[in-house]
Amino acid sequence: MALIKCKECGKEVSDTLDVCIHCGCPLKNKKKDTPKIDNKKVSNKFIWLVSLLPIISILIYLSVWYLTKSYYLGIIILILIMCIFSILFIVLDYKKLNKLGLDENTLGINKIYNIIIPKYLFKRFRVLNQNPSYFIAWIISATVFIVMIILRINPLFLLTDTSKYIDQVYDYKLDSCNNGTYEELINNIVVNQDWQSEIDMQGNVTVTVSGISGSDENAGITMSFDINNEKVELRKYMYDGEEMPYSEFKALQNTYCERINFEIPEESEQEDNVYSNETLPPTFFKNINADDYIRLKEQNAQTLIYITRSDGSSEYCNMMNKVMEDVAYLRGIEINRLNANIVDMKKITENEDYFKDGYGVPLLLIVGHGEIIDVLEGYQDMNSVNVFLNNFDLTTEYE
Repeated sequence: MALIKCKECGKEVSDTLDVCIHCGCPLKNKKKDTPKIDNKKVSNKFIWLVSLLPIISILIYLSVWYLTKSYYLGIIILILIMCIFSILFIVLDYKKLNKLGLDENTLGINKIYNIIIPKYLFKRFRVLNQNPSYFIAWIISATVFIVMIILRINPLFLLTDTSKYIDQVYDYKLDSCNNGTYEELINNIVVNQDWQSEIDMQGNVTVTVSGISGSDENAGITMSFDINNEKVELRKYMYDGEEMPYSEFKALQNTYCERINFEIPEESEQEDNVYSNETLPPTFFKNINADDYIRLKEQNAQTLIYITRSDGSSEYCNMMNKVMEDVAYLRGIEINRLNANIVDMKKITENEDYFKDGYGVPLLLIVGHGEIIDVLEGYQDMNSVNVFLNNFDLTTEYE
């Protein structure tokens, strides 16, 4: 027992009293002894589980996400584990300390806000005069937990064998027809192919094919595809270093589908059927020169002129050549083709206002009566060409 002074009357009283025996003033500064606990008997098993729970939760969350490919299912399980087991381990730890003699108000677990993990860990090592290692461990593991949740990264995805996704692109059906695949389309336009697949830590899969244009050995082609479950979507289409719009990839599909779905009509019993094999010529194009062009332009009839290149320098000319072959076959016409690689185009362009600012190929012209009647520029699919030609009464039918 020790004597202390009363702050009200100044007289000495025992420190075991609650009020001064002289003046009745409460002894607010009376020292209360906190029961001391033998740290050798204190177990930190549950508290270390609390400290490492963020890391354990992250590993379970990553495994669920990796196996089910469902990020949100992983998040739900993560939250349940953190909330339920953190509270459970703290309560069990507190009960063990209480049995060892720790006053129930010392850590304040009777108040809900004191169950907040970092607050409980901090007060615990201070009250028990322990090493703060488990508190520091929780800070580190919680930081890793928060970073991985915010960035939505999963290193387990890097273990995925992505070669199967190349096969998925191979077999994926074209949007334009059900009987064509991406592999067949790409084989028609890309040579020396190099296929690569990769997956990032967010589970995003990309398949890339690169090679040389089948019609221009100096032009490189790269196509990248995103894999979204069972769906394959074009991410980027590069031709000769230039990014092409999706409409160009769609046009490639349309042209390819038109060709593979093109069926030779059955021979009709009628002798005048222009589509019978007997009436088809061996070629669909009639090569003309500059003088022929001028002559056809001056005649009193509407004539189709197809200006293109045949040296393989233009992917679009190569594609358009195939379209025009099919157009010639279906319409039973011979197309006047003007090869810009061979013909002296200066003789044509210097006297035409249309060409004064330059021109591009492929190019369709309807000429006659001394003028250019109409123009269809650039690569077009067969439907667009047919719509264009339906406006004219062409005179180049087969004899």
